[in-house]
Amino acid sequence: MLNNYDSLNEMVDGAPVRIPGRTTVFIPYASIKDDGTFETIEIGDTHKDKQGFAFIVDKFVPEQFEKLKIDNSGFIPKLVLKDGESIDDPRTTDQILLEEKELELIQLKSKLNTQPLS
Repeated sequence: MLNNYDSLNEMVDGAPVRIPGRTTVFIPYASIKDDGTFETIEIGDTHKDKQGFAFIVDKFVPEQFEKLKIDNSGFIPKLVLKDGESIDDPRTTDQILLEEKELELIQLKSKLNTQPLS
């Protein structure tokens, strides 16, 4: 399954909190073919002066970019799987559980930082 996210962050009590396990994939316009496939990607925040599409995905997705394409059929382009492809999640159950606990800890710390001191 391919998850596309709206943000690298989640709002906790009005403050943005970085979500572990997400990254930005940038696809330059010049590398996109007519069928929506593409030849190159950039990972992270390296695309500030370039034109293309940016998508926020799980950190293990960029290494499998050959399984993806851009769907331009709607108003907003979407990053989708090619027909017959699937994304392999290399994380173990323990790693997924650890990421969930790390997120809970980040959220709790954020709440503590926004509480007024007595």
